[in-house]
Amino acid sequence: EAVATKFPDVRSALDRIGREAKDAVDKIETRESYVNAQMEPKAHEYKEYKAALETTRKVYDEGNERVSALTNELARIGERLEFAKGEMASKGDEVSDATPLTKLRDVVERMREDMRTMEVKIAIARNALGHASVKK
Repeated sequence: EAVATKFPDVRSALDRIGREAKDAVDKIETRESYVNAQMEPKAHEYKEYKAALETTRKVYDEGNERVSALTNELARIGERLEFAKGEMASKGDEVSDATPLTKLRDVVERMREDMRTMEVKIAIARNALGHASVKK
């Protein structure tokens, strides 16, 4: 009050500045409530999109983990398949390789020839023995 009595023009200037500040604050509050009213649906929509994004990310991560697990399983199955193919190829080569059978046939044929030769020699020896015993 001492200022108001000694400096009345300062008091009126301070009152005017106070009113202008109050009007400015009121305008700001009015604009803030308007902006909030305008942005409320957008904020709600943003929250919904954010929740949907999180759900989608979770589904993606789960799917990505499943794909990774299936890829690893496929690699293991591929390795087993390659091993089985190798085994089948080596067994197929063994089965289709006729070399031992051919050798066996050749040996059997030589034995038959040797048997014929021996039979001829036996027959000659019997004949010779028969002639020798007849001569005696």
